[in-house]
Amino acid sequence: MILNNKHEPLRLTAKAGSAWDEDTINYLAMSKQFNVRITSLSQRRGFGSTNSGEPMREPNGFQISGLILYPRLVLVAITLERDLDEFGVWSYNLHDAPNGSTNIEIPLLEFAVADPLGNIAEALYQAQKAALTAGRSYSLARFWKRKGDGAMTADARERGCWYETRYPLLGMYSWAELQAADLPNWALPIWDNQFSLSALPDSDRLTTCLQGSLTPRLPLRRWAGTVASLTQVLQFKIAR
Repeated sequence: MILNNKHEPLRLTAKAGSAWDEDTINYLAMSKQFNVRITSLSQRRGFGSTNSGEPMREPNGFQISGLILYPRLVLVAITLERDLDEFGVWSYNLHDAPNGSTNIEIPLLEFAVADPLGNIAEALYQAQKAALTAGRSYSLARFWKRKGDGAMTADARERGCWYETRYPLLGMYSWAELQAADLPNWALPIWDNQFSLSALPDSDRLTTCLQGSLTPRLPLRRWAGTVASLTQVLQFKIAR
């Protein structure tokens, strides 16, 4: 699953002195979804009691954080709760982060998602585990929202009242993709928008190009040779 984040420079600071600038707010408000790169997932478990004989204060649960990179860097904190009355809610917030010798406020989105049975926790955990196993640095999660939710006036931003506003989340997807991070384009799934035969090697080099993979069976070799032959024919016709 590839996210299209339009490769433009990231902005760390806002245009007009506020961490939540108007362009970012308008973009998020008019979007129907949040595409989040999950970068950290911690599972917390407590057993027994503390040294004072009291039970563990923190309940078992997950701490999940990620990033949105477009139209600027936005941190995302996700909590999973057992007793929400709706699928989930999201809100704007700020995080005071070190930047050299000073601290600056950067945008933070907070998601709270109902997960009474632990199904969402398991899905996010498996997606992150698969991503790290494959050598990637993040997994992907997509959260749906209503278009228009999150819009705010400049006056509301200045007064800070937007901190108390919660907007509904409608649903989400996660992907547990067991796929090496360095696959060549011709070995990607055909539904991946990066799939391409433009750099397909000769049939006798296909095996060595998939480093660490098993030796392909004869039918796969025969198929790969056919694809290579067809590619050469197409290239010849285009050249003519």
